[in-house]
Amino acid sequence: MKNRLTIVSTCLNESSSIQAHVKHLKDLAHFLSVNYIVVDGGSLDGTHEILTKSLLHSKYCQLHHSSIYRAWNHGIRAVAEQSQYISFLGVGDYYDIDRLSKALVAIDSSLPDIAYGDAIFSSTKKSKGLPVERMATWHWGRLPFCHSGTLFSASLFHNNLFNEEYKIAGDLDWLLRLHNAERKNTALNYMYLEDIRVYLKP
Repeated sequence: MKNRLTIVSTCLNESSSIQAHVKHLKDLAHFLSVNYIVVDGGSLDGTHEILTKSLLHSKYCQLHHSSIYRAWNHGIRAVAEQSQYISFLGVGDYYDIDRLSKALVAIDSSLPDIAYGDAIFSSTKKSKGLPVERMATWHWGRLPFCHSGTLFSASLFHNNLFNEEYKIAGDLDWLLRLHNAERKNTALNYMYLEDIRVYLKP
């Protein structure tokens, strides 16, 4: 049976905050039965040592001199076949667990290709996802939703991974390629859910 959701987290030299992040991942696994994997990009500050002590071998790997997109791709390859949905969560970013529980129930009935919500930067700053009705006409510009925390159907990554040559905007490039393929094939099914709420590291 596939995992309903697998969270891919990447890190680099995050020794001061990685333990709290691992606890959040373990809480998500305990309360919501989600899966997770942490990919370290070659930390030299003790992050690797903390992770080897905190996580099972199957939940952690280290890639030396890795870009974020190479790390994401590694995580995707490791979990895609066993996962229904994949999300990406940076160290220091966290879900509202109660809300995520409700969101997972909501997507069970409709199985969208991409389910997204809002990202909270601070008490006064929030990034809202583009309304679903405008997704069909989106074709360029900034990402229409915050990548962190968005739930992507694992099937979207079959033969469509992130371009590891990019240093930034690789997620935008991936979504644009997905939209170009969408125009030739079946339209993507998007779902906006207020219960997908991610709090981003200040």
